[in-house]
Amino acid sequence: MKRFLIPLLGVILLMSFFPLAVAFKDSFLHDIYGEKSFAGLDNYAYLFSDRGFWLSLGITVIWAVTSTAIMIYGGLSTALFLNKRGALQKLVFFLLFIPWGIPAYIAVPIWRALIHGNSGNSLFRLLTGITINLFTQPVGAFFATLWVGFWMALPFTAFIFVGHLKKIPRDIIDAARIDGANHRWLLSDIILPLMKPAVIAVTVLNLVKFLKDFTVIFLITGGGPPMPQLITERSILGATTTAEVFLYDLFESARDIGIPSAFSFILGLLILIIMLLWYKSQRQARHRSTRTLKARPSFGRAPFELSRRGAALGLHFGSLPLVALVSIGTILSSYALIWMSFSKVDTTYIDTFLPRFFTWRNYTDLFVKEGIPRYYANSLFLSLTSALLIPVLTFGASYAMTRISLKKQTTILTIVSLSTVLSGVHSLIPLFVFFRVFQLTDTYFPLVLIYLSHSIPFSILTLKTYLESFPASFHELARLEGMPERSYLWKVLFPLSLSPIATSMIYTFLNAWNGFLAPMIFLNDDAKYPLSVKLYTYVGKVSSGNPRWGLFSAASILNLIIVFALFSSLRRPLFHSVLAENSS
Repeated sequence: MKRFLIPLLGVILLMSFFPLAVAFKDSFLHDIYGEKSFAGLDNYAYLFSDRGFWLSLGITVIWAVTSTAIMIYGGLSTALFLNKRGALQKLVFFLLFIPWGIPAYIAVPIWRALIHGNSGNSLFRLLTGITINLFTQPVGAFFATLWVGFWMALPFTAFIFVGHLKKIPRDIIDAARIDGANHRWLLSDIILPLMKPAVIAVTVLNLVKFLKDFTVIFLITGGGPPMPQLITERSILGATTTAEVFLYDLFESARDIGIPSAFSFILGLLILIIMLLWYKSQRQARHRSTRTLKARPSFGRAPFELSRRGAALGLHFGSLPLVALVSIGTILSSYALIWMSFSKVDTTYIDTFLPRFFTWRNYTDLFVKEGIPRYYANSLFLSLTSALLIPVLTFGASYAMTRISLKKQTTILTIVSLSTVLSGVHSLIPLFVFFRVFQLTDTYFPLVLIYLSHSIPFSILTLKTYLESFPASFHELARLEGMPERSYLWKVLFPLSLSPIATSMIYTFLNAWNGFLAPMIFLNDDAKYPLSVKLYTYVGKVSSGNPRWGLFSAASILNLIIVFALFSSLRRPLFHSVLAENSS
């Protein structure tokens, strides 16, 4: 059965770890339009002497730290609100699934329309009186991008914290209340100390995520707007030109691919080192730990009691306003998308409840003039292919993991977990260089492999957890009947596991359907574009002229009908998987 692990690990190593090796090799080469020659350390010398390289790293640190701090506060506040019971909590819980389910290539342009509109003349200005021009206001653009990134990533963080809040023993809370503790004391002396391991873990995960953030920044500002202090002799950086955005611009403009390869290796290595240090510190902490979390915390003995009480005060009073703000943002973005889809005029300025020039033409033009079914078909082919292959890769491997030692399981799960954080522009560029050698860059083959590698962690966790729930007597009975292990796997376990297999396939389908960055890098032929890239061509970057908002909105709504129909069936298992993955 261990042979089922070989193709699984092969895909993970090829698509997640191999790019780091390719980037390392190519960083010592000049690669000008496919003509390679030895470069030594020239590419690294070029980068280290470029002030733009260091500025992009500085912007990345500011972006990641700020985003992570806001996300932890927002996640905890939202989780504390959702942990209560009531009709309002159910409504907010439902609204949070919209930013979790909506693809970034739809959500981010809609927020761009709401905030920026036409050079600052927008619905946001109409409602608040504040003008934010993403072309000319660096500070405004930075905070607008922070908000959109926060809005999209909040559900994942909040749901993790909700799961950990539900694990806190009820008797501890009840005992504290009997002792006279109010809500703020419960937060500072009971809940926050018990939540500390989860908070640290989620902080690290969010920090790594924001360090390699690209899609949100690219779609809302394109890295801009430029600032005089960020203009160098080689490049022009904007307020949101993080390292991944700078790397993508370098990849698009550089004649020599060896330079972005060196940058890719540096970023990939930094992320890998951070995660390895994190895993090592966690292992050491577990070995040193001699107490259980079930022990009741001591009041007033924490070394950072003052800061903890301040955090509890902020969470206590900030929970409801924050949840209200996020919910209003969800409603407004959904309304704006519907409004623009029925507007005859390509405008983002919404000053009437219904469009002045109401039309169905945007929807009909998609099929009559734009040939949108072709792009739906492309996305369908990519998604179905990936969905059908994921159980082939992971079902047998999941069963094999239940039959090996705990130490080997831990090693494999660590490799699988690391693969999830190594993805990004810094890994796609080496993959592009690698597949270019085999003339596969303008095909779907590398895209399917990328989507499979991204879906493997969820699929493995879902299937392995389900297979472990079967009693050992099932296997023993099969052995007594003389059934070979392969027959037991495919004739007994496989039919009984159709539900988690379907969940895994739906997740993979959505992952491929919502893919944007990989096809944007790998595909050049418009006829091969999936729907995500086609939608991007309608509105482009914030600097793009003549965006076609009506067509974009109409196509987005048709797309979201498919996405949410599938996402609704996946909602419960995905929620439980997020909690289980974080716990593991």
